Amino acid sequence: MKRYIVLVILIVLLVGCKSTSTKPEDKTQKLRSALLTAVTEASQAVPATLHEALTNKDLLPPSSQILLEQNQIPGMEKYLALWHQQVLLAFRKTTIQVPDLLKPYIDRLQIDDPVSVLHSSDTSISKLLNQQFGIEISQAVQELLAKELEESQNTYAIMYDRYGIWSQGITLLGKAPLPQIAKDPTSQLTTIFVATYVKQLSQEESNIRTTPTLQGTGSLYETFQQELIK
Repeated sequence: MKRYIVLVILIVLLVGCKSTSTKPEDKTQKLRSALLTAVTEASQAVPATLHEALTNKDLLPPSSQILLEQNQIPGMEKYLALWHQQVLLAFRKTTIQVPDLLKPYIDRLQIDDPVSVLHSSDTSISKLLNQQFGIEISQAVQELLAKELEESQNTYAIMYDRYGIWSQGITLLGKAPLPQIAKDPTSQLTTIFVATYVKQLSQEESNIRTTPTLQGTGSLYETFQQELIK
């Protein structure tokens, strides 16, 4: 009987030691997974209407701002309004597609020390994503956005041509030609889109990580707080 009791105690101790030895590793993996989930949910939380407040003055390349002053050119005001609508629609469509675009990059994120990453800031995963894959993501977004901008590009080409014709016309009247404008606004639009999106992604991550939720729900907020209050 004594031997049986000793054997049971040894088994309990061995199982306990094994469990204890794997516990820190399990916690680290759980935290890493929670951080990846946070940035994934953040990308899904970015509203499709993120860029709606942008005006033509915000969207046009600096050299093309003069188009806003050319109401004397027939149809220019109408085409500017149409271009604005088309660009915002392209931005909305692209924003909806970005979460799927980001997923493979998020899956490849290297988080060597999840605890340090968690404590560094409330937007640390978004920053890490940008550090590790920012260039690749920007290129992928540019390709995605370029497809959605095709209609607006056609409208911009019309404005570009009308502006050029008008400039040539006034030179025939002895006036100075109008300043040259950008032929293609795609680079400018991509820069605006990416910068605005990245900023909002960080904000959404912060919201997920810092907005209190009910205790016992197993939420991401609860997972992070358990680590932060240690």
